[in-house]
Amino acid sequence: MACKCDQSNCDQSNCDQSTCGQLTEEQQVQYRAEAVDKYGKSVVEDSQKRIDALGKEGIADLQALWFEICNVIYERRDYGVADKFVQEQAGKLHQWVNNFWDCDIVAFKGLGRTYNSSADFRANIIRQFGGEMPAFLEKVISHYCAEASKNH
Repeated sequence: MACKCDQSNCDQSNCDQSTCGQLTEEQQVQYRAEAVDKYGKSVVEDSQKRIDALGKEGIADLQALWFEICNVIYERRDYGVADKFVQEQAGKLHQWVNNFWDCDIVAFKGLGRTYNSSADFRANIIRQFGGEMPAFLEKVISHYCAEASKNH
């Protein structure tokens, strides 16, 4: 699948995944302020420490992993949200998010809603994977969380 980033001629084989689909500095400042209001300063500071510890290479590796996970989800969308491979990727995505902050099942379900309801997140996901991806990703994450909740 071709990347929907703003970089010319991007087919993900030549994509600078370290910057593709990332939030602008203005968006980062806005989201940081919202996160402090919602989760508290210490949670945001802990998350920033994790990000800083990753370094540029670690962040680039995680961005590439985001594309890998979401590409599998996108490519298997016709199999539905309960598809075994789609759900495996949802688990990998949950682990991926935990690189940045401690994300339990309830928070992960909320993040799935945010991927589909936030204009900025939707725009980034649509640019990267296409117009149906935000809603599908929300459903995939919701199903994953429902199944995980049954097992605990």
